[in-house]
Amino acid sequence: MRKYVGNKYTSIGICGSFRKHYDIICNTITIFEENGFVVTVPKKDKILKEENGFIIFNQEEDLEAHELEKNYLDKLPDSDCVFVCNPDGYIESTVMAEIFVMLIQGQEVRFMCEPNEEVLKSALKSSNINSMIVSPKELCFFLKTHNEVFKNERLV
Repeated sequence: MRKYVGNKYTSIGICGSFRKHYDIICNTITIFEENGFVVTVPKKDKILKEENGFIIFNQEEDLEAHELEKNYLDKLPDSDCVFVCNPDGYIESTVMAEIFVMLIQGQEVRFMCEPNEEVLKSALKSSNINSMIVSPKELCFFLKTHNEVFKNERLV
């Protein structure tokens, strides 16, 4: 989990609706990887099927829905930053749960668009959490700039 001040950003986890936005999520993964960041989750894969509201990828064929979510939540905190891919502001219930878990753990969460969900907007506002709204390219610029400052401070 990210320790904030003084650490270099190297990895990003992505949350979002795989059913609605998987193409955009894959494009976002490409942008982050082309800018030198490791995407901890999800990995690009072919969608095998949708079952009980969950997208099942080739590598997950034998897993139950609760195992899919557990695996995702186990890997997401390994990211230095979490990016929510919500191009229309929409955040489904499982993604909202993932966001709340990450916020409780002190994880930095950034959004593609302002969330539509009032309960999430209210929680972010009442917690004084600075949830940055950025495009994937803007986030890369922000994180690379931070890394450059971090590198230069260590040289002094």
